[in-house]
This record gives sequence, structure tokens and C-alpha cells, in this order.
Amino acid sequence: MATASLDRTARIWDARTGLALTPVLAHDSPLTEVCFSPEGGRLLTVASGGRARMWDVESGSPLTEWFDQDRAFGAAFDRAGQRIALGGRGVHLWAVPRTSPPAPDWFLVWTEEIAGIRLDAQGTAELVMMSGTAPPLDGGFYDQLARWFLADPADRPGTPF
Repeated sequence: MATASLDRTARIWDARTGLALTPVLAHDSPLTEVCFSPEGGRLLTVASGGRARMWDVESGSPLTEWFDQDRAFGAAFDRAGQRIALGGRGVHLWAVPRTSPPAPDWFLVWTEEIAGIRLDAQGTAELVMMSGTAPPLDGGFYDQLARWFLADPADRPGTPF
């Protein structure tokens, strides 16, 4: 279950327990609408100022930048979850951008090792040594990205997907 509030927040809740499942989904103006995607994995929120955003239902992380439409007040996904309609002074259709799942911990560690650097909690750069451990490739989105990156540049296609 999801709620939209005049206090400029949306929340995703467990309907059985009443507990919040995600952190607050913050906006810059009061919300007028929340809408789940057909498969239930994404939430679209609309604020009275005309801004809309798509969120990951499981983590509460934003999946898109803001969609801006003057005076939007309503939203809907198409049946396939490939487009959204935002209603305001008129109706605008937006293609739903392709999103990736949140990066697994192994991918973040692996990219720091490839770069040879990471930022500590204070934002200071520190060197990172290669561990020599191969990432646990599982056939998913980040596996495809890692395999593409590691392939010989002369043989790899222009895009990993």
C-alpha cells in the first residue's frame, strides 16, 4: 500500500502490519497521486507542483529523475508498464526509462577495485588494491555489464545490453 501526503512525502507500507517498508519518499510540494506499476515493482508519485518521479517499491530508491509537467495532478501506467500518462492542463505521455535493479555489493566493490580508488566517509580518495577475486556472475543485469567491460574491446559490441 502507498500513501501520498500534503506534508510533501509518500510512503510504502505493509498493509498487513501497518509498518513502513521504505524510507520517506520526499518531494518539494504536497503530493496528489501515487500509482503502482502493473507488475507492482515501481511506484509513481505526483506532486502538486507538477513533478512526478518513479521509485523502487522494495528499497524506496528513486529510479528516475523528475518528470516535469505543469500542474500535473494525476498519473497512470499503461497496461504493459512501458509508458506513463501525467494529467494536468493536458495529458502528456512519457516512455518509462529502462531502469536497473539496485547495484549488488559485489559490483560496488568490484568497480572500486577496477578504478583503483574509492572515497571514504569524509570524501577523501584512497587507493584500492585488486583482490583478485572474480565477481559472482549470475546472468543478471550487473553480470552482463561486468562481462561486457571485461571483454576484449576489439570484440565487444557497442553496448552491453
